[in-house]
Amino acid sequence: MTSPVRALVSIALVAATWPFLHTKPTASLDGSWQLALHLADRHPLAFGVDMLFNYGPLGIAAVPLAISRASLGIGFAFLLASRILLATALLLCFERWLRPRFAWLPAFATLAVIPGTGVAPEAALLAGVLLVTTAGLRGACEPIRTGPLLLAACWAALLTLVKVNVGPFLAVAAGLAALASPAGALRRLAAVCAAFAGTLIGLWIAAGQPLAGLATRPRGALHIGAGYTEA
Repeated sequence: MTSPVRALVSIALVAATWPFLHTKPTASLDGSWQLALHLADRHPLAFGVDMLFNYGPLGIAAVPLAISRASLGIGFAFLLASRILLATALLLCFERWLRPRFAWLPAFATLAVIPGTGVAPEAALLAGVLLVTTAGLRGACEPIRTGPLLLAACWAALLTLVKVNVGPFLAVAAGLAALASPAGALRRLAAVCAAFAGTLIGLWIAAGQPLAGLATRPRGALHIGAGYTEA
C-alpha cells in the first residue's frame, strides 16, 4: 500500500469509526475532575504550583467538554490526530502479516472498539508505540529510521502534558528503539532526547505554565498516583 493510499484509508477508517462524544459536564466523580481541568485552564492555574494532578495543562485535550469553543476544539483536534495516527500505525502493523488490501479489516475492528473518551491518552500511547515498532524498527536487516522515532518523541512530550504517567512510557520506547542498532545509536538517542525535551518545554511555555512547575509537577503527580491503591 502506497503512502497516499494509506493516508486516504486511515482517514476513511477514522470517519467510519468516529465515536460519540459526551461533551456535557456531569455531576459525577469523573465529571468533577474533568470540569476542574477546564476551570484550571480558564483561570488559569499553574500546574505543579497551584494544582497537582496526574493530568496536566493539556489534560483538557483528553476530556473535551463544552465549556468553551477553544477547549472543545483542542479536544476534538487531539482526538482526531490520535485516531488518524493510530489508524495509520495499525495499517502499517497489519500490512506486515496480511496482504495490504486486507489490512484495513483488523484496523477497522480495533478502532471500532476504542471509545473517544476515557482512554484517549492510552489510545494515543498505543499509536505512538505502534509507530515506533512498525515504522521506526523496520526489520532485523533494515536500518532504523530516525524520522518516526523523532515523531514519537514529540508525541510523547505532548502526551506528558496531557497525562504525566503516559508520555514517559512512549519516550522510553523511542529511546530504546534508537539503541536497537549499534550503528549511529548515540546520535539517534541524542536526537530523540532533544526532540522530547525541546517539545516538552516549548509546549509547557505555550500553555502559559511557569518553568518552576515543570520540575515539581511530576513529583506531585506521582504522589497522587501512588495513593490511588491505598484510597
